[in-house]
Amino acid sequence: MTQSATKPHAVEPQALFVEGVSEEEMARLIGSTPKALERKRQRKVYPEGKVWAKIDGRIIYHIPGYNAWIRSHFNQTSRQASSSTETEYESASTGMEKDTGNRSRSRPRQKTYSGPVVCVVK
Repeated sequence: MTQSATKPHAVEPQALFVEGVSEEEMARLIGSTPKALERKRQRKVYPEGKVWAKIDGRIIYHIPGYNAWIRSHFNQTSRQASSSTETEYESASTGMEKDTGNRSRSRPRQKTYSGPVVCVVK
C-alpha cells in the first residue's frame, strides 16, 4: 500500500475570493433579505451593471461593485456634512448679542462609515 493511500491529501487552507454571489448570499452577507434586495433593484436603488446583473436568468451581485457603491454614498454624506459644518463657523458673531433662545434647525452632522469590504472565505 502506498503512502498516499494511507494518508489523506493535505490541502492548504486558502481564501477563495468571490466577486459574484446570488441574491440570497448577498442578503446574508449584508444582513438583509432577498426580498429587500429585490425591491431595491426594482426601485433602481442599486445600479444595474455596477452592483448587480442578470446572468443566465439569475440575479448576481458584484461584491466589489456593491462596496464601491456603498462607499460612494458615505463619501457624499461626509462631504455634505463637512461643507455645512464649515459654514457654521463662518459666523461674524462678536459674542455681544443677546441669546434669543432660537435654536438652529439644521440637521446634525451624519457619521461617516468606512465599513469592511465583504469577502467570502470558504
